[in-house]
Amino acid sequence: AKLIGVLHSCHYFEPFENAGSVTFNYEYYYWFKYSREIDTFVVGTLSQKTDLIKKLKEHDVFVPNIAVIPPGYTETDDLNCVDEFQRKRNSIISVSRLTKQKGVDILVKSVIKAHEFNHDITLDLYGDGDKEFINELKTMIYENRAGNYIHFMGHQDVKNVYKTYELYVGLSFCESFGLSMLEALSAGNAFVGFNTKYGNREFIKNGYNGYVMEFNITKDIHNLGSVIDNVAQKIVDIFNDTDQLKKFQ
Repeated sequence: AKLIGVLHSCHYFEPFENAGSVTFNYEYYYWFKYSREIDTFVVGTLSQKTDLIKKLKEHDVFVPNIAVIPPGYTETDDLNCVDEFQRKRNSIISVSRLTKQKGVDILVKSVIKAHEFNHDITLDLYGDGDKEFINELKTMIYENRAGNYIHFMGHQDVKNVYKTYELYVGLSFCESFGLSMLEALSAGNAFVGFNTKYGNREFIKNGYNGYVMEFNITKDIHNLGSVIDNVAQKIVDIFNDTDQLKKFQ
C-alpha cells in the first residue's frame, strides 16, 4: 500500500500561535515520528513545503516526498468578481472560525478603534466557533456600544456575499492555506492582514491588493494595544483613499 499523509493544518506552531500545541502539531506527531513509512506528505503551499523540510531536518526526522496540492479553488462564474456589483461603502467582512487563534478579538477591537475616526465603518463576522469566546466578543461589543456596526452573521454560504463588501480583514495567527481569503480575493475584496503563515503571505501583496502588516506573535502578543492601533489606522487609511481602494479591488 502507498501511505499518503495530508497536512490539513499547520504542521508546527510557534508559542502563542495555538493554545494546544508548541513546535510539532500533536495531530501529526506520529506521522513525523514514523515518516519513513510515509510515501508522500501533501501540503497546500510551496512555502509550507519549504518550512516542513526545514522543521523535519531540525528534529533529525526522515524527509519523505512532499507534494504541493492547493486544497481548493474558485471559479469566476461562481463568485462573479466584476466591479458592477454594488459594494456597501466602508464595509468589512471576516469569514473564519470564531476563535482566539483567528485573531477575531483583535479585529473587533481594531474596528471599534477605527470607528472613532470613521463612523460609517461596519464589520460583519461570518462563521461559528467557541461559545465562550463568542460570549466574550459579545460582551466586548456591548460594553463599547458597537452592536449597531459589528454584527454576527453565523455560519452560512458566503459565495455570493463577498462581492457586497469592500474590505476583507484577516488577522489569524496562522493558516495552512486560507480558503476564505482565496474566495475574497476572487471576489475583488481589498485586504488588510498580518504577515503570518501561510494564507496571508500567499494572497496579500503589500500595496497591490491591500496592506500586509508585520506581526511577530512571540513579541507582539504582549503589546496588542499597539497592534490594534496599527490595524485600526490601516482600516481608516484604506477607506479614506477611494482611488487606492479601487486599485486594491
